[in-house]
Formats: sequence, C-alpha cells, structure tokens
Amino acid sequence: MITVAEVTQPEQLEEYRTLWRSLHQRTPGAALLQSREALEYYARTHTEEVSLRMLVVHVGMQPIGILPLVCRQLPTRLGTLRALTYPTFGAFRCAGPIGPNSTATLVGAFQHLAATPRDWDVIDLRGIDALRDHGRTRNAFQIAGMAAIVRNWSTHAVLRRSELGVSEQYQRRTQLREAERQLWKSGSWVYQHLAGEELTLSADFDNCWRSIEPVVAETERTSLRDMAWIAAQSGQLSCQIMRIQGRVVAYLLATLIGESLQPLEMLCQPGHSGAADVLFGKLLYDDFCSGTPEFTCGPQFVSQAVRWGAQPHLTHRYTYFSAYRPKAQMLRLAQWIKPMTTTVDVAEIPNQVAPAEESLQLHAERRQLRISGRPY
Repeated sequence: MITVAEVTQPEQLEEYRTLWRSLHQRTPGAALLQSREALEYYARTHTEEVSLRMLVVHVGMQPIGILPLVCRQLPTRLGTLRALTYPTFGAFRCAGPIGPNSTATLVGAFQHLAATPRDWDVIDLRGIDALRDHGRTRNAFQIAGMAAIVRNWSTHAVLRRSELGVSEQYQRRTQLREAERQLWKSGSWVYQHLAGEELTLSADFDNCWRSIEPVVAETERTSLRDMAWIAAQSGQLSCQIMRIQGRVVAYLLATLIGESLQPLEMLCQPGHSGAADVLFGKLLYDDFCSGTPEFTCGPQFVSQAVRWGAQPHLTHRYTYFSAYRPKAQMLRLAQWIKPMTTTVDVAEIPNQVAPAEESLQLHAERRQLRISGRPY
C-alpha cells in the first residue's frame, strides 16, 4: 500500500536528515537543489514567494522516495494562478524525485495530489530531462487520471565519458591547448582549482567573490555564495579561478554529485571571454575525463558545452490544469487556441535530441518569456 506524508514547513526537513542523505546519494543525476540543506535554505529565503509542499512516499512502512515541490504564484496572460512546481533558483534547479525509485515515487505522489483537497490551480513541472525520465512523469500523470499537456521547455547539454572515443579526447585536448595559447595574448595567466576542504578554507574563494562584484547583482551574488557554501561543506563543490596579471577575471563553480559533474555558475569580467572558455575546457577535459562518468549542464551553458563536444538535448514541461478551477481551464483553452510554446507528441518524448542551433533558439525564447512575465 502506498501512503504519502506531506512536509510544509522548512523546520520539518531536519527530521528527514538521514533518510534524505541516503536517497540523495542513490538518485541518478542528482542536483544540488535536491539536497536537504539546499532545499531548506531555498524554502527559508523564499518564504514570501513560495510555500513548501514536499511529499514523502512510503510503500508499507518503508519510505522509498521524496518529491520536492513548492507552491508559488504563477503569472499568466489570464492573471495569477497558484502552481505546484519543482524548485528553481537561478542556475540551480530540481526537476525530479529524490531516490532510486522514481516511478513509484511519482505515481504515489500524483495519486495523492489527485485525491486530496486542492489549494493549487495547476501542476507545472519544468525542465524534465526526457533521456533520464524515460516517460515516467507522463505515465504517472496518466495513472493518477490527470491529463497533462507536454511542451518543449529548454535544452541542456550532456557528455558521457563512455561515448567519448580516444580520437575525440585527443581532438578536444588539442582545442584546449590552442585556447590556452590564445589566452597568453591577454597577458600572463594563472589557473587555480580548489575543491573539498581546500576550498572551504581558502581565502582565494572569498576573494574571488569580491573580484567579480561588477558582474552580478548583490542579491544574486549573496544567494549564489550561500548555495555554493552548502555544496562546499558537503565536499561536492569545485571552484576554478583564472587570473590574468594577478587579477581575478573569471571563475567557474561546479558540483560533483554521485557520478554527475554539473557546472553551476560561470562569471567573467567584460573582455575576458577567452578566460571563461579555457575554464570550461579544463572542467571537461582535465576533471571530467579523469574519471567522472557524466557531464551535464543547463541552458546557460549549452553554447559553451556544444563547442567542447557535448550534445544538446531537449527538456520538457508538463502542465496539468485543475478541472475544479475555472481560470485554469480558461488558460488551458487559451493555450490550445494560441499556444505560447510548442506542444509535444508524448510518444516521441524518450529519444528527442535538439540540434545545436535549435537548442540555442529555444533557450532564447524561454528567456524572453521569463522577461515578459508571460510563461504561457
């Protein structure tokens, strides 16, 4: 028998510390925002924008998975709706259940949402990786009796070491050495890689934030620093710093969680794009090729990743409009009459790959919709 427990207060997350760590370590492609510490920080710092709605799924008395959801106000062309969605926080995102039993977790959670009183208008799940999801989200909606609309959302890039031949590795390393030679034209440069305890204790990690101040807003820099510190405390963060003539001009943050290497943020002083290119190349072909099975990155890194041999893949957005909310049904009708984004044939979901040009165009469209405040 499947039962579901709801967690709605950040203070309650501490009770699941041991269970959460165990499930997170066994989650394929786990992300930083799926960790308990990061989600607790997110929930505490966004109390005015979102309310926590975490679902812990049990089979019998045994917990098998966690579905981290938040309820937030969603701006649409017909007004504001309350939406259940995955947490997203700048470069950090959570787009799936936590634990190795993804199918049972999704089915149990969606059946619970369908059977309990609804304080939401839509379920809006974005950034779902078709290659990793394998249709689980689609099937869970169907089993729960909820007909969801599936649309293209954004792209991410994936590179697997098992698919990288010797000749390809040699070609990319040659590309990296050429990028390094070009960087010397800007002056003498020094590359530094910090990780683990070395990272948390290094003064360079603190200094690099102050050096990049003109690039990023104060509030965003503070949040990014806090999230990076959470990853550093658990030994999952690496920081690459590039100096030209003694001055920090770029840095790249990445996490290594389980078997997946994921870049989080790359900031660069104006006029030093070559330094950022070298940092990205070193991340892939010095760190990744040394043993990490999989490299994956979000839309903001697709253009760099494609230049270094990664393949862009489409992600999808699943939206269920509650039958008990008139405004939600009006929005569903408006989406059918004049779609803001492309609807996807669910039969084609598991194996969709986006050409590089299409992926960049799709990311630009998503960015424009976010700027205009009209995600539908």
